[in-house]
Amino acid sequence: MIVRLSVLMLVVPVLTAAAGNSPLSSSFTYQGQLTTAGKAVEGTADLRLTLWDAAAGGTQVGSTLARDAVVVTEGVFTVQLDFGTSAFDGNGRWLEVAVRSPAGAGNFQTLSPRQTVSVTPYALQTRGIFVDDASNVSIGGDGAATLTLRDANGTGTIRMDAATGRTTTKVLEVTGADLAERFPVDQPVVAGMVVEIDPDPRRAGQLRIARHAYSKLVAGIVSGAGNLRAGTILGNLPGNENAPPIALSGRVWTLCDATADPIKPGDLLTTSNTPGHAMKVTDRESGYGAIIGKAMTALPTGKGLVLVLVRPQ
Repeated sequence: MIVRLSVLMLVVPVLTAAAGNSPLSSSFTYQGQLTTAGKAVEGTADLRLTLWDAAAGGTQVGSTLARDAVVVTEGVFTVQLDFGTSAFDGNGRWLEVAVRSPAGAGNFQTLSPRQTVSVTPYALQTRGIFVDDASNVSIGGDGAATLTLRDANGTGTIRMDAATGRTTTKVLEVTGADLAERFPVDQPVVAGMVVEIDPDPRRAGQLRIARHAYSKLVAGIVSGAGNLRAGTILGNLPGNENAPPIALSGRVWTLCDATADPIKPGDLLTTSNTPGHAMKVTDRESGYGAIIGKAMTALPTGKGLVLVLVRPQ
């Protein structure tokens, strides 16, 4: 009869995820030594391994793992175990082992005491930081978690609140070039197009491609033309997820028509009779309330892209 189990190595997690997007593994190595009557066991053994939430009594966590015909040499055996990442939620865990040796003969003997599982598996689940089997990361639970980043003096400078979805910081530096909002548009558009408010009451709150000169309905420019991308995008409302981002402020490459009048830096721009294109304001009175922004680059003639500082007015 096996009378003693000595733990030689418990919990050496296999957490390697260097190969591409391979998910983290929650498996770990368990190595022990079996003795009977003071002598090391030789041969084979069947093992039944369970995880518990207490050193004695308590509740079993996860399923029972069966390891049959395990080779035992000079009492030493090694098995790989995986109870899943959900088994490690930050609370204490103990491993219970039942053995019969030789394999396939006799009844299982549950060995005592249970073995404490070290904190190493909590690389997957550490004080509320949880990585599931699909490598999704979450912090805390029940929508009550907060994440605070602190400076060298311990002062919280960035705070993320899961309950409200609010992020608080002193300075937010965005690498994009404009502030945009997603709006449904009446037809397909391309980046750089000028758009205006759709006056059709059936499409209230939506936009359409600008189509007339000096339109006081002008609203913004489709973001993303040239080498500039939106810095901040608002309006990701249900149903609007795939709507184009419309730049309301900032710098945007804009489709312009300089056929009638050349455009130079500093010129005020408005809508034109070329759908989706801006043009130079030559009639200040008509331009009142119809200006989309100010040119930052030139377009001597024809149609093309002009860098525009968006300032609807």
